[in-house]
Amino acid sequence: MARPLHVLYTNVSCSTTAGSKEVVAAVSGKKIRVLGVQLMPAAANIATLQTSTGGILYGPYNSTGNRPLAVAPTALGLFETADSKSVKIQLQNAAAVVTALQYVLADS
Repeated sequence: MARPLHVLYTNVSCSTTAGSKEVVAAVSGKKIRVLGVQLMPAAANIATLQTSTGGILYGPYNSTGNRPLAVAPTALGLFETADSKSVKIQLQNAAAVVTALQYVLADS
């Protein structure tokens, strides 16, 4: 019988500079399977969730103001990284974005 996966949560406030920030650190030999996403921008911005190597996982999400994006968690997952890769958020503009993810660590 397969063991149930333990759901993990992260909540990261990205700075007010454009660029990327790690949201979930890589775990050796594991995939990060994202179950749900919430992005809460403080102002207009374009946010993209990527792997540590720059592969696009979700987005880009173009926020015209402080309008949040929420994708309800799903047991099957929305997307996942390759083995031993992290999840980061790439911001195009210098406006803060709070990022919340629900995820599990999956075997390769």
